[in-house]
Amino acid sequence: MKGNFGFSKSDSGELIATVTNGSAILSTSGGAYSVGVLAASIAFIVNPDGTFALSASGTPTLTLPTTLGTVGSSSISLAYNSTGSSVNKSITIGGVSASLTAPVGTQIAPYAAVAVNALTATVSNFTNLNGDFSFQKSVAGDLLVTATNASAALNVGVSNVGMSSATFGMIIMSNGGIAFDGIGAVSLTLPSFASLSATSIRVAYNNTGAAINQNIVFGSISVIIDAALGTVGSPFALVVAKGFKASIANYVTISGDFGFKKTATDDLVIAANNVSARLEAGTFLQAGLTGATVGLIIKADQTLALQATGGTVSLSLGNGFASATATGVAVAYNNTGTLVNTTADVTVGATTVSAPINVANGVTSVLVTGLKATVSNYVTISGD
Repeated sequence: MKGNFGFSKSDSGELIATVTNGSAILSTSGGAYSVGVLAASIAFIVNPDGTFALSASGTPTLTLPTTLGTVGSSSISLAYNSTGSSVNKSITIGGVSASLTAPVGTQIAPYAAVAVNALTATVSNFTNLNGDFSFQKSVAGDLLVTATNASAALNVGVSNVGMSSATFGMIIMSNGGIAFDGIGAVSLTLPSFASLSATSIRVAYNNTGAAINQNIVFGSISVIIDAALGTVGSPFALVVAKGFKASIANYVTISGDFGFKKTATDDLVIAANNVSARLEAGTFLQAGLTGATVGLIIKADQTLALQATGGTVSLSLGNGFASATATGVAVAYNNTGTLVNTTADVTVGATTVSAPINVANGVTSVLVTGLKATVSNYVTISGD
């Protein structure tokens, strides 16, 4: 904390002070990364028992790892309080007034935080972060960040997969490594799908060089960062939609927990294990797979290719059939205008899914092999 200080002593023995043209900075060990205010108005009180309260506001200043891109904020304020009660007062010394506002904190558990409002950051080729964040400093000298109304989105052209109103935690290490984890309400825009839903979205990232499993606590907020090992050159990057369900061109419906990633060519790649892919007509008619591996790629022009492999046959032909069985089902779709032959490698939870996509252009098929069905105990049909 720096600036032009004015001091006074109250009738009750408190030391009170105001600061003009000050600065107040919270930084990592060594000072490489920081958040704070410049040209600041600062006020603080020191009680006879040694407890004190402080608050500062001014022009935002942020120096954060380059992984977070160009970082912005509408306003930043700092507060510290160990007095045992909340403080909200105006202090005037020598004609200079400053506001002192600090939530309750104690000597054992002082309130100490930097509030960064309307923070915006972009993690390279991964996700955009937005929201109001609180910064603290750990004993190890790292910056610990929490939020309860954050948003994070993977944006690929007009497609968007992200979370809102999220509980979010991040670690910014003194060496520039970062790790974050958050889960929140669903925010999905995928024009390639006829219908779309999910129960929750989780976004996580780690380039620190070590697996991170750490609980960050700030007031009533508790956030666990659980991110597998990742490095600057090969970061752990996770976007998972739980309970994801989507219908493709009124043709096939996929459902399960899916992972998403953005490629260097701005394709959106989606993959999952142990999910379903089925052609559905009404409530009773369906042909497809459960427990399958599904890979899907969405191009910038919103064309896509999909393939489902493995899994168990899921076949129901309605009440008109006394029985219906099959030895296999293959689900494939491609309207991209060209053959797609690739592998969708996407992280889903603790697993990296490798889903093959090898589909010729123009394919729209659910191929049932070894079908055997009996129609009303009358005739049996069989074949592919």
